[in-house]
Amino acid sequence: MRTGDTLDSSYTKFWAALFVLALAGLASAFSQPLPHVSFGENKPAEDGWVQLGEGVGESLAVLSVNTPKSAYGPLETAEIHIGLLDDMGLMVCDAEVVAEIIEPDGNVVVLSTEDCGILVSRDCDLYGMTGSPDFFAAHPLTKAGEYRLRVTAKARGSVLRAEKSFWMEHDSAFTVERRAPTRVYPKYDYSMTLKVTSRDGYRGPVTENVPAGLEVFACDAFVGDGTLTWFVDIPAGESVELSYNMVFELRTPDEFA
Repeated sequence: MRTGDTLDSSYTKFWAALFVLALAGLASAFSQPLPHVSFGENKPAEDGWVQLGEGVGESLAVLSVNTPKSAYGPLETAEIHIGLLDDMGLMVCDAEVVAEIIEPDGNVVVLSTEDCGILVSRDCDLYGMTGSPDFFAAHPLTKAGEYRLRVTAKARGSVLRAEKSFWMEHDSAFTVERRAPTRVYPKYDYSMTLKVTSRDGYRGPVTENVPAGLEVFACDAFVGDGTLTWFVDIPAGESVELSYNMVFELRTPDEFA
């Protein structure tokens, strides 16, 4: 589809439906769970740095694993963002974290905090607003197909596990990249940015499914029942950035997906 083409209604509906379904599938496979801490009686009264061992919970409660994309192009590098909270809603920066990446041909790559394949952010113990994931890693993609990711976190005698998948595709019609925090502090509003790229060009609606428990604001989108919809015109090979602000309910520890 070329920019400036006149589309009949059936063609427009076909592409609109295809794109909305594609985005919905990406959103499902590439959920952006957002564990968060709140500020109740057992938490520090103000933002600040929390020392390990200061008011920590007894066990792990929430493990969140994100990748900015669910579908990557050839030779891109997949970023892996990890958030971990205890049963008091505080960060667990001293956990042993292991990521197993099962590549399309069955080869297994293991990354861990022990061998520095997974790094701890310098903001991990910051009890406040940060755009950095608490743990992060990266994996170069050299094989087309599905990559399965299994993450295990161990600390304080408890274990949490999380799984997700992402893909490397040689010629994807659309790619969607998300930028949002992995851990949130509901004293503040946050933003979600989606970068949508079209190989062939696209004119029509883009729909985002909003997780329950979020109040969202977007000046350039139609707000529906649990959805946001933009109408875009993307030339072939180009991208458009869409964004919205998020306000979170005061539940802790929790996960939005």
